[in-house]
This record gives sequence, structure tokens and C-alpha cells, in this order.
Amino acid sequence: MTAEAQIDDAQNVSGAEVDYEQYRAMCTPAALSFALGLLSPLTFLSWGLGAIPLLGLLLGIRGWRQVRARPSELAGLRAAQLGVIFCAVFLLGGWSYLAYDYATEVPPGYERISYAQLRPPAGEQPVVPTIQASDLNGKKVFLKGYIYPQGENQKYVRFLLCRDNGDCCFGGTPPLGDVVMVLIEGDQPVRYTPYLRKVAGKFRVEPSQVGAEGNGTVQVVVYHIEEAVVQ
Repeated sequence: MTAEAQIDDAQNVSGAEVDYEQYRAMCTPAALSFALGLLSPLTFLSWGLGAIPLLGLLLGIRGWRQVRARPSELAGLRAAQLGVIFCAVFLLGGWSYLAYDYATEVPPGYERISYAQLRPPAGEQPVVPTIQASDLNGKKVFLKGYIYPQGENQKYVRFLLCRDNGDCCFGGTPPLGDVVMVLIEGDQPVRYTPYLRKVAGKFRVEPSQVGAEGNGTVQVVVYHIEEAVVQ
């Protein structure tokens, strides 16, 4: 072997060693934190989605520490740093927005109510209306829920508001305490959406049978919200 060939072989081996020494594995928590940071804006949609930036923040801190402790073995410091920044910003911003929205969403003069007030306590006889619901009769209330799809008509001037969208998606008859008949103020119909809706109006307790629009289905309803404004 010539001297030039030996030099070339030595350079190739040296280069391979340098490449090997420069290779570092990506830190998994750092990569996951960056990915969750990109998903963190979803926090503005609901409290439950706040788990995304919270988890991303914890993973980012863990990944940051791991890379700093083993810099010759692990890569991803920048990913961990960006993940921590994104998650912290959207965690604080998202929860602040949701807290502000919750504090200001009830119109002046209206009372926030929940389905817990309309449902009989667990273990007791299923008496509907409940005492709490009867006390609300005639008052202005604010309630959130999901529109129960009724027939093919996707715009309603009255509709059933359900506590759980599972009642809407999987069919069946919702319990009496989980459904409220909403009658919209004026003649402006509301378009059906599968998302949570906000309803403000006058609460009325009157057991009655109502027909669903378009298909003749009969539903027994105890609670009503009249003169309703829907968001």
C-alpha cells in the first residue's frame, strides 16, 4: 500500500470517529415537550385541554435537565427550551382567558345554574322537579349544554338542551334532570352544532310533552328556558 493510500485510510477512519463522536440521541422528553407546545393553543377551548401545556411544561423541564446533565450523549436542548416557553405561555394565557370568560359570561341579572340542581341526589327517589329547581321557577337563569339533534332540520327556534353530548351522539332518551326545552326569543333560529352552547332566559317548571321538530318524536320535559338568548 502506498503512503498516499495509507494517509487516505487514516483520514477516513478519523472522519468516521469524528462523526461517531458528534452523534447524539434526541432527548425524548424534549421532543415531546416541543410537540405539546405546538398543540398548547388548544387550551383556549376548554379547561380540560389545559392538561396539554401542563404536561408539556413538565416534560420540557425534565428534558432540559437531562440534556444539561448529559450534553455529550443527548441533543434537544433548544427543543426543550422552546417547549417550556410555548407551554408556559399558553398555559398561563389559556387559563387566564378561560377564567375571565367564566367570570363574565353570565349576563347581568341572570343566575348561573347547573344540572346538579335539576337532578335528584344520588341514592334518593328520582323526584323531578327537585326542590332547588322549583325555587328557580320564574327566575332568569344561565345554563350551558349541548343541542340534542332532532330530525333533519338543522335550525331550531326551540330545541332540547342536554347536559352531556353523549346523550346527543349515542341516542336514547336523556334523564329528565339532564334535559331542558329551550324556546328562543323572537324568530331567529339557532343552527345545530355539536359544541357547548350558552343559554340565558327565564326558567319555568312545567311537566309536559313536546314534539321534536321534523320527526314527530315525543319527549317528556319538565324544565323549560323561555325568551332564550343562545350563544
